Amino acid sequence: MVPELVGLLFGVGLLAYSSERGVDHAVELATALGIPAIVVGVVVVSVGTDVPEIANSILSSAMGHGDINVGDSLGSCLTQISLILGIIAIASGGCAVDKEEIMELGRAELMGLLLAIFICKSGSISRLDAALLISGYVLLVIAMRHYLLKNQAVQHIERRSRVGRHVLMFFICMSGVAIGSYFAITSIISLSKEFQIPEYLVSFFALSVGTSLPELVVDLAAIRRGETGLAIGDIIGSNIVDSTLSIGIGPLISPIQFSGEIAFTTGLWAFVVSAAVILTLGLRRRLDRPAGVFFIGLYLLSYLLLFM
Repeated sequence: MVPELVGLLFGVGLLAYSSERGVDHAVELATALGIPAIVVGVVVVSVGTDVPEIANSILSSAMGHGDINVGDSLGSCLTQISLILGIIAIASGGCAVDKEEIMELGRAELMGLLLAIFICKSGSISRLDAALLISGYVLLVIAMRHYLLKNQAVQHIERRSRVGRHVLMFFICMSGVAIGSYFAITSIISLSKEFQIPEYLVSFFALSVGTSLPELVVDLAAIRRGETGLAIGDIIGSNIVDSTLSIGIGPLISPIQFSGEIAFTTGLWAFVVSAAVILTLGLRRRLDRPAGVFFIGLYLLSYLLLFM
């Protein structure tokens, strides 16, 4: 058991560190190219911080462990929108949020989750299903394009030396993510067999916390720098990625089978929690400590699903 736990901690640690550094370079690259902050959060940072889930999707699907793919992706949706956002709210002390921004991004996230729940209910994802999930991500980004670019002045800044360096470092960091993902997945498989706990539940409740650490580190730093839009864009954008691109990219290469009934139940709960968080932020127009306590409470309620 000890080697498996060490392997899991090493894998998750390498995932978190490598993806965090990779996101730093992705943000610097976007800034150097003059991409607006909200676009950086929703499109660039969200994909960057979700690289652990994407890597897990590809590797776990290829290894025939679909429960790890779907469990980690849907678990990350729940963890990010409740636990991670709650911790950020409490640690940062509070900040104002834009109601229009929250509701626009929130609608896109809920649509992505509905698509994932509908497809995952069957307990299998074919290449066609995977293509629908990935297409869903692309369509949601296109649908948000007008809003994301509205009133956003894009400055074209040429810093070719910096651009080249950040591209190189980004791909080096992604190599670290891939290695960390391999260790995490193999450890989850071993621990699941040893303790006789379904792989889906271990991935949904445990692995998802580890793969959501990049969001915690990156978005907490963004809030403290006054970049609220970037942080909120990353949290909700990451959930859009997790529910569509992350789940679908692995089965696009290797179709998977998994626990469909558990996936439907946990996915539905992630949808309910996401809707509650989005409505709370939209109505209160503030991310503060009371909201953070409420969000973390919603996450802790999720463990009732474990006993059910």
